[in-house]
Amino acid sequence: MAEAILGVAVVGLALAVLAWRIRANRATAPPEPPRPDGGYLPENPTTEAGTETAEKSAGLTRWLTTVDHKDIGIMYIVFGTIAGLWGGTDAMMIRTELLTPAADVWTEATYNALFTTHGITMLILFVTPVFFGLANYFLPILIGADDLAFPRINALGFWLLPPALLLIRGGLVVNVFAKFLGVWIPVEAIEFLFAIQPPEIGWYMYTPLSIQSANPQVDFFLLGLHLSGIATVLASINFIVTVFAERGEGVSWADLDLFTWTLVTTAGIAVFAFSLLGSAIVMLLLDRNFGTSFFALEGGGPILWQHIFWFWGHPEVYILVLPGFGLMSYILPKFAGRTLFGRTYVIYSTFAIGVLSGSARASWRSRSRSRSRARSRSSTGSPRSGRGE
Repeated sequence: MAEAILGVAVVGLALAVLAWRIRANRATAPPEPPRPDGGYLPENPTTEAGTETAEKSAGLTRWLTTVDHKDIGIMYIVFGTIAGLWGGTDAMMIRTELLTPAADVWTEATYNALFTTHGITMLILFVTPVFFGLANYFLPILIGADDLAFPRINALGFWLLPPALLLIRGGLVVNVFAKFLGVWIPVEAIEFLFAIQPPEIGWYMYTPLSIQSANPQVDFFLLGLHLSGIATVLASINFIVTVFAERGEGVSWADLDLFTWTLVTTAGIAVFAFSLLGSAIVMLLLDRNFGTSFFALEGGGPILWQHIFWFWGHPEVYILVLPGFGLMSYILPKFAGRTLFGRTYVIYSTFAIGVLSGSARASWRSRSRSRSRARSRSSTGSPRSGRGE
């Protein structure tokens, strides 16, 4: 726990230094000449900033090359909607199987694969991108900034998500493609394609099942998760630095709306949680492909994966809900024409949720240990047999 706190402190210090440098550079930059409409453009319209403020290109080129926060926000939302529809289809297939007790609609393997891909798709590829899309679109507007602090990193963070989706969900695509090719090509020639199946390890990827699975798609699945985590961390750092360093001249911390406060907290949680998940995924890939023993019985043991995984899993809950809390706290008072009661306490409680989100997994650990002790006692037939407690 001390190492985790130290890591969060180091990341926070690095972000603070970065924000201070950006703000210092802005303060020493020469003033820009005003435009007739009150906006600002650089003196040389051929500079990078001048090019970005020029008229956007039309067609597909605009969407493939844009670094404008509004365009990227729209692409985030569209991507999340597509992923959500795909994950929702998984959910409907799962519920269809559960209409009857027996596995008479889908096979057990298909059900396990649906359970795996549905969970990851909805958590990482649907809800988070949609909220990050709203953040991309509205955050600079709400704080009086021209754009996010790092527009190109913002674009990179988005464009890492489509390949992540293909890697995570590619088992089904490759399997269907192999069956389609099998109509014209001998199966023996494309047998390697049939070896790639949708993963059946559960969205929580518990070891040793995730290590022992011979399905090569599991490796692609883990790589896709790692890629999506990198994208989330890049976007989160961008949000934090933008709020710290890119606020308009008349926008102080006291002027920030609740949606911005919840986004800052969400981004802070995401930087910590997804970095930890990425480290765990790398260790799992090493165990699967290079014979290491991070989560093997002779090493850290399977329970180590559960501890590390839920250091991401519990904060992920708040990554999903805090932006929604912020939206409701911002929208409802606006339309009701009222000031939100206890606004200051809402902000403090939001930060408290962010700080305590990582410790919530302690409750899971406590329940897990209690269940283990109960099983141990019941197996011996004596309620007092659990010594050394």
